[in-house]
Amino acid sequence: MRSRWTGKSRAEIKADPILAIYREYYKRFGQNYHMQMQVESIALKGKSVPSRAALVEAIFMAELATGLLTAVHDLDQAVGSITIDRTTGDEHYTRYDGVDERCKTGDMAMRDEIGMLTSVIQGPTTHVRVTTERTNALFCLYASAGIGEELVRQHLALIADYVRLIEPGALIEDATILTA
Repeated sequence: MRSRWTGKSRAEIKADPILAIYREYYKRFGQNYHMQMQVESIALKGKSVPSRAALVEAIFMAELATGLLTAVHDLDQAVGSITIDRTTGDEHYTRYDGVDERCKTGDMAMRDEIGMLTSVIQGPTTHVRVTTERTNALFCLYASAGIGEELVRQHLALIADYVRLIEPGALIEDATILTA
């Protein structure tokens, strides 16, 4: 991450094509791409990576390295089938930080049989939140149009590398890439 971003100006970071793709996606919903702000904070201001549950840190480090947005969920807490879709704007859920959230219309999202697991703009729900005790994880990378499959595969491999730093015996059971 530091080799990619250190020494870059805010304008150079903003001009990165991957960050630009997400910035445009977020802009449609009146939001700023939070990973761009995280990159700027760490690369330009020298902030450190926040300490969280190890699986969350693994995806965060991969996000900082590639710019790709990823979510991690406790797979053991998910109920039934998991689906991906666009939101209608009628969905409600309690976000990971306890805030009751209503989804924005047309956002990318993932659900189980209980309800929302995550949406890109609002973030993950509480019922599948990863904690330090969790070991069975579902990683979901949201790639907007223009982000190639090869970069997605590289990002997922990077997450696997980081997870194996935490737990050398970790197994990757599946790495399916779904496209709309």
